[in-house]
Amino acid sequence: MMLRRFVLVAALGVIVIATAWVTDTVQSTRAAYLEWQWGILRTPRVSPDGRVLAFGLNGKVWRLPRGAPPRVVGQGYVMDTSVSIGGRVLAFVTLRPRSEAAYAVGPAGARLVSLGRGQEIRVSPTGRQVAVYYCGRVRVAASGGGTQGQACAGALTYISQPWALGEQALVLRRDGGLVVWRLGTHATQQLGPCARPQCASVSPDGSRLAVVTYAGSASVLRLVSLPDGQETERRDLPSPVWYCPNLEWRADGTGFAIFVARPPGYENAVLVYDVGSGRLDTWPRLPPDAFLIGWSDTGRLLVGRDRELLAISEDGRWEQLISCDRLSLQDREAFREAVRLFPWPK
Repeated sequence: MMLRRFVLVAALGVIVIATAWVTDTVQSTRAAYLEWQWGILRTPRVSPDGRVLAFGLNGKVWRLPRGAPPRVVGQGYVMDTSVSIGGRVLAFVTLRPRSEAAYAVGPAGARLVSLGRGQEIRVSPTGRQVAVYYCGRVRVAASGGGTQGQACAGALTYISQPWALGEQALVLRRDGGLVVWRLGTHATQQLGPCARPQCASVSPDGSRLAVVTYAGSASVLRLVSLPDGQETERRDLPSPVWYCPNLEWRADGTGFAIFVARPPGYENAVLVYDVGSGRLDTWPRLPPDAFLIGWSDTGRLLVGRDRELLAISEDGRWEQLISCDRLSLQDREAFREAVRLFPWPK
């Protein structure tokens, strides 16, 4: 009997020590990762009208309107951000000690609203509603708080702009395709032409969906009307294409940009599609390791890198808007000086 008690106590001691070691290792690894991320722009997003930027930097959430100083609107390691027209509402997800938490904040540092747990977030263009994805479910809340509905399991918000039909529906990833979920119901409608999507985004007026899908070894651009799901345009993208991670509409809905990641040995590119003429143009070469953010209100592409944010025009001229290498990480006034606000892209 004594031997059994000794073995049991010893086993419990080993479990306690192992748990403490694993916890300490996880915390140390997370701390090292966050330190490595110091000075790197996190999930920069631009408002649909191209006038307000939102991003994470050094444990803070920043709101940057054109022609005005930047403002801190939240704290924490940023996992995702989203901003409405004019920056009326900024929504974000931050990493907490045990989980991810979603928040929304209004203009001028208004009250911060907790939206529960989240991993991805998309605020509606008007800022009235916020879609939050967490562990296979999408819930929609008013930006002031309060859950309105919930989608079926397996739905994802991970397309650039999912709000459709006057913000009465969401286009979501599900079961290897795209579906339209009408708010206030549990029903979803499968969009037939949108199987195996790479990237997608709903037009500013909410009536059309642009999506790039796999079609065998090729990548195909499709325009789909909503909510009937009828394909109105189809174009093969010029090869080689490895993957298209995002697609961003112009604010006026006349066209959109597609970021094309190409295989090793080829340079990545941005393809710009004009809806009226059907032209698909390739914009000049991007800086190495750049990624597409969206459009400014003056018609230039906003692209990001780890430590800077750039605006690029069609003729290849670019302007550096933010440089993390030049800013003091402890001094907010130094950060204001590092952000080149006057002027924004012309």
